[in-house]
Amino acid sequence: MARGGPTPGCEQRGAPSLACRHFILKPPNVHAPVCRGSCSWFEMLKPLVEKRRRDRINRSLEELRLLLLERTRDQNLRNPKLEKAEILEFAVGYLRERSRVEPPGVPRSPAQDAEALASCYLSGFRECLLRLAAFAHDASPAARAQLFSALHGYLRPKPPRPEPVDPRPQAPRPPLDPAAPAP
Repeated sequence: MARGGPTPGCEQRGAPSLACRHFILKPPNVHAPVCRGSCSWFEMLKPLVEKRRRDRINRSLEELRLLLLERTRDQNLRNPKLEKAEILEFAVGYLRERSRVEPPGVPRSPAQDAEALASCYLSGFRECLLRLAAFAHDASPAARAQLFSALHGYLRPKPPRPEPVDPRPQAPRPPLDPAAPAP
């Protein structure tokens, strides 16, 4: 982490310390405003928190757009620059149509449950890949190489393991039919 020092006019002179209310901890690659006077940590972190909130909203809207495209096959959803309001309108329309076709309380078939489970799994997998891609994009080349190496080792097919053998002798099992002779 890069550290800033006390701002001009700070009461504390000498080596910067966390006791100084003007001391700034600035993470790398973050363009946060520099404090020029008396401001709180909240005021300094507010732009960063707001940026993260907007990023979360945008990621969720992008995932929603992809899910709607997968479910409806609507060509309008292919445009990645679709407005946020349009994505939300598509989602509301889809949910209204779905609730009209499939009223609540109606039991679903096992095939529908399996389809819903597979869809949920794919959505989670897609979200995981999006987060991994965002992390890898921001990571250093060494961290990225280590991450991909670990993923490759985890995803590589493994040979089947032999079943463990119990070295203790097994007691003879009683016959299923009481009239049958014992071995």
